[in-house]
Amino acid sequence: MVHTVHDVAAENQLKPVLKTFKTINLTFISNFTDKTEFQVSLLRGVKRSITFCKGSFNSSYQLFMFDDSYIKCTGIPTESNITFQLSGLNENHTDIYFLKKEGMYPPPYTCHQDDSTVIHVKEEFFKANCSDPQSVWPLLVTIIVTGSYSVGITAALLCYILKKANKNRILQSEYINVVPRRPKSHQPYAQTPMYSQHR
Repeated sequence: MVHTVHDVAAENQLKPVLKTFKTINLTFISNFTDKTEFQVSLLRGVKRSITFCKGSFNSSYQLFMFDDSYIKCTGIPTESNITFQLSGLNENHTDIYFLKKEGMYPPPYTCHQDDSTVIHVKEEFFKANCSDPQSVWPLLVTIIVTGSYSVGITAALLCYILKKANKNRILQSEYINVVPRRPKSHQPYAQTPMYSQHR
């Protein structure tokens, strides 16, 4: 996503809100031939108190990089503009931004600022589009892996339950020949009375 922003001398009107997801390219049109050394800064906030990206270059117009723990900024200067490539943005970076251009050499020192650009960073979730295969693949892989894991766990649990039930059924159907225990006072055979003996 590329947006072009003119400086105060070129244009003095309200800028539209630029909407983006994680990355955006901001191009500020300005003359970079009146000096041989420049320093540019992308300031953030109404009070311009936060330096979001900063770098310097000379008449060779070599790009510069500015990194912190959250965002990455690459500055690409030319004779007629400066482009900031911003990546790693999130919703908290929605704010108003200003370009500060400083002519460092030769003297005299000069400083110009543009009249602001509003950037609205949206959540990545709303960018997903079913027509874009690359946005569907991560979700599809997650669903397949989760589904396979669930099916595997369910099958293993079912096998365990069936084996345990089968083992219990076999043990319960076994015939166990156990002679009943009799008390010691029990006489297995009654003695024949004396008078019933044959003579």
